Amino acid sequence: MVQAQEVSCLALRQPGGNCLNDIRIDLSASYEIQDKWLAGQNKKSVRHSFVHNYLNRLFFSALKRLGLFDTMVATGILHSWFDDFSSYWIECLGGRPITVSDFHLLAYDYRKRFHANSSKKWESSEQHLANYQTPDNLFLTFSFALREAVNPIRNHQLLSLLRPGLKILEFGCSLAPMYATWRQFSSHKNCHWVLADIASYPFHYARHKYANDLEANTCLITEDLFDDPLRNVDGDFDIIIIQEVFEHLHKPLHLAKYLCSRLSKNGLLVFDYVKSDAQGLDTLAGLEERVATLEFLYSTLSPLSGSWESIQNSVGICIGRKH
Repeated sequence: MVQAQEVSCLALRQPGGNCLNDIRIDLSASYEIQDKWLAGQNKKSVRHSFVHNYLNRLFFSALKRLGLFDTMVATGILHSWFDDFSSYWIECLGGRPITVSDFHLLAYDYRKRFHANSSKKWESSEQHLANYQTPDNLFLTFSFALREAVNPIRNHQLLSLLRPGLKILEFGCSLAPMYATWRQFSSHKNCHWVLADIASYPFHYARHKYANDLEANTCLITEDLFDDPLRNVDGDFDIIIIQEVFEHLHKPLHLAKYLCSRLSKNGLLVFDYVKSDAQGLDTLAGLEERVATLEFLYSTLSPLSGSWESIQNSVGICIGRKH
């Protein structure tokens, strides 16, 4: 039997594939390697002054209004997002050096394989995790990296509600887009973040990207923690963010109750809930428990923003305060 081969200090390759359009790594083993690497990293603050963040946001807003921002990102004129991805691609996955054009071509290649595998079973936490760790899921890292580069402010309303001293959980975070928003535009408000997710490809990238950030800790949710994912995290949270997650969960109603129990008094829950067809990485439980989960959230939270009227359709981003 062909054994897995070491790609770099942070990944273990599965048999077959290559270093470009068919990277195959043993993701579970790669997380264990990454854990050891993370333990040796020196953390430093990523906070900036109000003036720095204000000018950063002003620059972004001006380019958006002029219709230039998206094009400048996609073409690599604004390239910090690509520099981060390229560092992970080479140092962590053992990929060949690529250009911005290569990035887009590879994203399309991985996307075709990702959408070809739409039928999955979700009978256990182990099977749930395995569904996220097949090599075709590397497409999600490409997709989220570009999406967050083009849309760096995930939630304007939530940004306005942040204040110094808050403890914030971004649950099922993938690349942690709301933390990235705070990091780039609002880090003068000193908040502490916990970024939590299962051992997926995007979270592997997030742990690499934010390895040195003093203001963020990562929480890996293993199979034995699916019903109690914050068992190893102390205290309650002032804000819990769960975006594009409920439709992917093993037990969405249970988790809604669980997360609300970890909110502090008058804490905020930021959530949405897509009405899916239970295909791809959308679970059958996410579809079947959708109405019950939303009914629970609507009865537990006081609405601050978002559309709370309909349960039957997809629910966009809402912010609710715990009674």
